[in-house]
Amino acid sequence: MKAGKPSEAILSRSILKQLNKDSQAPISRMKQLDYGSFSLGENRVVMSSQAVAYPSVMTGRMAVQSALNNIFCAGADAKGIMLTILFPTEGAEQDLRALVKEADQVCEENQISICGGHTEILPAIKEPIIIATAAGAVAENALVLSDGAKPGMDLVVTKQIGLGGTVILANRKEAELLTRYSAPFLDRAKAMETELSVREEAQIAKAHGAAAMHDVSLGGIYGALWEMADRGNVGLTVDLKAIPIRQETVEISEFLDVNPYKLFGAGSLLIATMRGEELVEKLAAAGISSAVIGHTTSGNDRILFTGEEQRFLETTQSDELYKFRNK
Repeated sequence: MKAGKPSEAILSRSILKQLNKDSQAPISRMKQLDYGSFSLGENRVVMSSQAVAYPSVMTGRMAVQSALNNIFCAGADAKGIMLTILFPTEGAEQDLRALVKEADQVCEENQISICGGHTEILPAIKEPIIIATAAGAVAENALVLSDGAKPGMDLVVTKQIGLGGTVILANRKEAELLTRYSAPFLDRAKAMETELSVREEAQIAKAHGAAAMHDVSLGGIYGALWEMADRGNVGLTVDLKAIPIRQETVEISEFLDVNPYKLFGAGSLLIATMRGEELVEKLAAAGISSAVIGHTTSGNDRILFTGEEQRFLETTQSDELYKFRNK
């Protein structure tokens, strides 16, 4: 099987169909949520796990922030993190210490704690694998479901696509990139690590009445668009020129032969909502850039256009980061 998320067919027949159906779940597991939830009194507990083992840097930060972003997309407040670390026998203790420190720093930024977890040193792996499980809570009637997109809604993207992937590539491929770009250029790319949370924009979008939210993670903006449309059983029309992207991401992607639309995009949030331009104005008032990039439609056609040219969006594919697994 290919590296990355399993295909929808594999996920459906080999994972989801093997599970007992839960009549109390907010929607069917077949909708492939990025989080799970259950009722507890008047609230709903929301949980999400994120494993990071792809070619990465700041593994602790990436795992915890990605798990938290899924919680924020549900409209929930984060409450805590459980951390599982699988560490190679050839790894150095100082690297383990740095990994945990990164994870704890993200928790501190979100005013939560690492509640517990498990650490094991294993000879079977070559790079650290960290699994962060985030827990949060939201009022029972305030949960934002990822299948909520309906025809005729605007699609809004916050910040810029490819932020997380740009950070990883700027660090991991630094020596190669320095043969073309200046150190200050790469420093700007690395500094994007401070923008990887979607907490604030998710809160604003929820208050605005967002129908669905999806963090732009593995698979990039193409993956996020496909999954939101698939879960909502809607089509979409998207203007590629309207999708916001940093110049650093464009240049690094071009140099490394990467498609930025399929690049890990932590830090960017895809929102389906009515009155998209109004939401853009609210986000701008909070200092968050965003843009309306298209709208949802009836039917199943998922169309990308640039000027007069158009093509169909393909099903979710492997993230571009996996090109660098052994490099």
